[in-house]
Amino acid sequence: MFSVVHEGKVLDFHYKKLPQGYVYVFYIGDILIGQIFRHSEHNWHGISFYKDIRGSMGGFGSRYHASEYLLKICGFN
Repeated sequence: MFSVVHEGKVLDFHYKKLPQGYVYVFYIGDILIGQIFRHSEHNWHGISFYKDIRGSMGGFGSRYHASEYLLKICGFN
């Protein structure tokens, strides 16, 4: 399992698959970070919903890499 340290706490990555089957809501702990879409086997797209930070990008090779991008633009390094 992957995790990140935020404000002195270790928060695990958590994904909730939506009924569409290709959309995942991405959390660290109970903090909503954004959504990740699967376009094809090796093409993922991430959209940030964290606070007022809006950003999106596609073309990631895995759900994990899209998650890393979202954490980076939201300031979780």
